[in-house]
Amino acid sequence: MINILVVIYNKSFSESRTLVETEAIAKTGLLKTFKLLIWDNSPVKINEIELEQLKRHLHDVSVIHTPENLPLSQIYNRVIDNHINLDDYLMLLDHDTFVTEKYFTEIIDKINGEDLPNLLLPKILVNGKIESPALQYVLFAKRWKEDLPGCYDTRHVTAINSGMVISARFFYSGFRYDERLLFYGTDTYMMYKYSGDNKKFYLLNTSLKHDLNLLSNPSVTQKAKVFRAIKQANLIVYSSSRWYSVLTRINNLIIAVKYAVKYRSLIFFK
Repeated sequence: MINILVVIYNKSFSESRTLVETEAIAKTGLLKTFKLLIWDNSPVKINEIELEQLKRHLHDVSVIHTPENLPLSQIYNRVIDNHINLDDYLMLLDHDTFVTEKYFTEIIDKINGEDLPNLLLPKILVNGKIESPALQYVLFAKRWKEDLPGCYDTRHVTAINSGMVISARFFYSGFRYDERLLFYGTDTYMMYKYSGDNKKFYLLNTSLKHDLNLLSNPSVTQKAKVFRAIKQANLIVYSSSRWYSVLTRINNLIIAVKYAVKYRSLIFFK
């Protein structure tokens, strides 16, 4: 069973590109064996009347509402503990990913036809460039250059959450998200821990378009707020390695200096 998890916050059905596109694809009959769990972190719960079409075309559709706005790490762990069986796969999706029929078809074909690694990743495009996966070396990152589908080494590979398809075998081996992480760093943490015991991941042929808020045009104050959140998250991600922790602190300082110079503000050192 493939379990789709879509986390939304203050979005109606029509405002979620992911849900709108999933409904259109579900009407073809392609997703009749899928389960969909919508985790609504909003103060006011999504109107479930808008989900009637989805419920007609998927194996199961359910909504969990947590108006207290739970951290992503806690949401993921609750789903793993309460909704995933050993033979399942968990598909993580944000509210704003342009999922396609090709994406779902390729996943179905690969899961049913091959002995695959425990992680499948699509190529995530932002402004026409591959943003995920990427190569992360703590002090610097590099763009992913490989375009052909297939198995690749997990060393130094990072990826964003949305679009990941993770085998329950990985969760049953003991992995859980560090619940000190709030809304940033869960993807980096997952990839860092995954690479410890899993040497390969499978790169899908599919490319998905995705909106990344960090790549929009926030105010300096908002950019500093996000930077502080990411900085703290990275310290948690690499806290198990003394060497990586030191490198992370150095990297955080370098980025703070760059931002301070670029925006002529000391707010990034707070």
